Amino acid sequence: MNYLLGDALIRMKNAKIAGNDEFVVPYTKLNFSVFKAILKLGYLTDLKKEGAIISARLARKNKSYLLDNLKIVSRPGFRVYKDNQELRAMKGPFDYVISTNKGIYTQKEAFKANLGGELIVELS
Repeated sequence: MNYLLGDALIRMKNAKIAGNDEFVVPYTKLNFSVFKAILKLGYLTDLKKEGAIISARLARKNKSYLLDNLKIVSRPGFRVYKDNQELRAMKGPFDYVISTNKGIYTQKEAFKANLGGELIVELS
């Protein structure tokens, strides 16, 4: 595995497709920070670091998952950066997780802190 974050996000998407509430991914600081941001957005209900793995639980409402779609925006060969004005213009039914120079933020947090950065994942 060359891109651990991408692998972790795809494991989350595959758990939703398979109907599994819980999934585990390898622990890295980046993975844990991104999943903490996803937890703040409400797509996860539980997040635990257990040694070298992260275990998480997908959020449900009325027996259906809150996560409809997950799209990895930035990849190792194609990075996507947005400044604060471009983030302000990105309105719609999507939530974004952004890597800034101050850490991992949700789109709303980055907007309030007047930060731009790399778009990591788009959630809906």
